[in-house]
Amino acid sequence: CFLHRPQRAPQNPSEAMHFYSLPALLGILLLTSTLPAFRHGKGGESSDQYRRHPEKKASSSVRHRRHRGESEATSWQQRQAHLQDTGPSVRRGQRRLQDSCADLRRGSCNPRLSLYTVNDTAVFPYWHLSGSDSISDGPHHHVTTVVIAQHGAGRNGFAYVCYITKVLEHHLGRERGRFYVIAPQFLKHPDKFSGKVLAWRQGWTEGSPATNNPLVGSYDVYDRLLEDLPTFFPSLKAVKIIGYSGGAQFLQRYAIFGLAPAALEHKLRMEYYLGDPSTFAYLDERRPVLRQFRKGTRGDGEDSHASFEFVVPRVETAPLQCSRRNFDPSSKNFYNNWRWGISGGLPPYFNSVNLTASTASFGQKKVTYFAGTLDTCNDKTFPHGLLRPCPGCRTTQRGSRKRCNSRNLMQDCQSNLQGYCRYMRIHAWHQYVATYYGGANNTNHVILDVRADHDPCSTLLSSVARTAIFGPKEFFAISVDGDGQ
Repeated sequence: CFLHRPQRAPQNPSEAMHFYSLPALLGILLLTSTLPAFRHGKGGESSDQYRRHPEKKASSSVRHRRHRGESEATSWQQRQAHLQDTGPSVRRGQRRLQDSCADLRRGSCNPRLSLYTVNDTAVFPYWHLSGSDSISDGPHHHVTTVVIAQHGAGRNGFAYVCYITKVLEHHLGRERGRFYVIAPQFLKHPDKFSGKVLAWRQGWTEGSPATNNPLVGSYDVYDRLLEDLPTFFPSLKAVKIIGYSGGAQFLQRYAIFGLAPAALEHKLRMEYYLGDPSTFAYLDERRPVLRQFRKGTRGDGEDSHASFEFVVPRVETAPLQCSRRNFDPSSKNFYNNWRWGISGGLPPYFNSVNLTASTASFGQKKVTYFAGTLDTCNDKTFPHGLLRPCPGCRTTQRGSRKRCNSRNLMQDCQSNLQGYCRYMRIHAWHQYVATYYGGANNTNHVILDVRADHDPCSTLLSSVARTAIFGPKEFFAISVDGDGQ
């Protein structure tokens, strides 16, 4: 975790020779022993293959350390070693998974965009498979489960239809006909459509009104869609709503405060699946206690799997980005205002929401969280290289001194009070839910680690995610030998 540095520099050439002779000799021996492996490849594989699949080299290193009998210091490190220590069959499954995602990105799936009427003044676009009828063409008597997949900040709803359809084709086989996949599309500009088509320049993840129609918010769209599902799908038994990144931020808040889910949960089985959201809306003013790193110190990272304590934070121990106004309830920058909490700044949708009843019932809802074990980047909060890449979050790329890419991770004061990276924040939130509802063994809220970076395809097509969502039915064709995590 800590980079060893000498207490002082050598003062003369003889001292320098004495100081650096042993490290230099060890470096030469290491270089000469590893150069042939990179030149000729290990086990008949070239170094280029290692560059394309770095997990091969990592798994070999982990096995070598275990062979020497070196013990792992913490359970977190043991889990990380287990994720890297993958056999040949697992690596083949992972490569097939990557190839399948690449095919989807090249356009092997061809979804169709249709419009759904919200009211007389608003229509809403959504994606579905080109071979299937639109929702309003129903009734669809053969459908028993509707899957709603919500895009993130990239607003690429078509891709999410393809991700879920790929899972259905290979995971459920002939049974996939019982499923209908919808991907609502929150447009940024309605230029190519009529004036009734809703669009949001920003704020759609928070339930804000549409830019071109202040009377309709993003949560209103979901309410209308869910309320109409039993009409168009008479045999409907379950609704599975999946969100990733920005879509997971939207879904986390809607799962708590949405009006339609509260009305339908006694009729249908409602399930929510959240993958790597950037932030959460906390239910009170408490936040996880995080280890702080001030300028000029050398931190070793915060263990993302730690048992967090939840207290009301103070400005004296807050992250570097925080100021006193973030702890002033009268300020619009108060850390517990809407998006991060529910103290103030709520959108108009909440005029009809009973906050007490909504928060009380959330603990009984079926929610599954997917935490990417490699989604640990925070590239702006700390000076370059200050936050070390050992247990917890990181500022640099794995195996490099270059800045990592946090994929639009929110890194302001309000967000960093929830954790320093997505992986930390989602584990902290899951523990907070257990603490808030007074039961550490709450089986309604489940968190699952997925060996993935911030990538919706790799996460949703992983064995962990598809089994959690659709159950252990048939083996997934792109990972006949298994893909581990």
